[in-house]
Amino acid sequence: MITFNKLFKVSGADFTALKYKYCDTCTKCGGTRLISVDDDNYKGDKNCTCVLEFQTAFRAVSSNIPPIYRRLTVDNINEEFSKNNAEGMAKALKYYTRLSKAHLTGVGMFLNGDNGSGKSFIAALILKKALSEGYSAYFTQLGDLTAAAFDALRDEDAREDLETLITQVDFLVVDEFDKIYQDKNDFVINLLEGLFKKRYYSNKPLIVTSNTPFDAIVETHGNGIASMCTEKLIKVSFVGNYRAYQGEKLEDEFFNG
Repeated sequence: MITFNKLFKVSGADFTALKYKYCDTCTKCGGTRLISVDDDNYKGDKNCTCVLEFQTAFRAVSSNIPPIYRRLTVDNINEEFSKNNAEGMAKALKYYTRLSKAHLTGVGMFLNGDNGSGKSFIAALILKKALSEGYSAYFTQLGDLTAAAFDALRDEDAREDLETLITQVDFLVVDEFDKIYQDKNDFVINLLEGLFKKRYYSNKPLIVTSNTPFDAIVETHGNGIASMCTEKLIKVSFVGNYRAYQGEKLEDEFFNG
């Protein structure tokens, strides 16, 4: 598992909360993490299923996957969304099932769509699938990545974390790729281009989400980053706003479930 010194570390409070939720209150093992087995194949104690559930949840937290997406699966993909985005979903789901090939080739995705179109949700699903297959993964927004790059200029631990994030994490999602640092200037552009160039040379998949079309990346990030994205990212576009649907579903489950 990828570990970080400082910036991207699971807090003690989060660890305790996960342990309490999945293991300490487990009704199968009574919080012991072990269950007794006595059958033809095995006799003795083995880890309770709560341990695996804890490990899965811990990986999602340590990978910085937003809490809103951690419990969702492909089964939560709305039928209307799939129908209205048939071409995009076909590409995304094929990528989802071919992560070993993506990891080998370093091929990533550029997910484009309006606010609420589902692109961040799809990106998070890909990361969760990667984690389940034993890969390392991380979810960050471009603004946080830029801030981390500035911290890395003056802090050694932050610099080591950023180097690890960019060059060693198997699947990296950069959300809101079009929302560049508010004080955009040549220094920021060069800083980000250096990061994405390192990712490019490491030949590891990069998945980005953006509200603006792919062609706009030249305007926001410059030719260097746009060129690397052109070579290594599969372009997928989504339409629609499905947050309203999720809100109605949540209300129904809350009051009627």
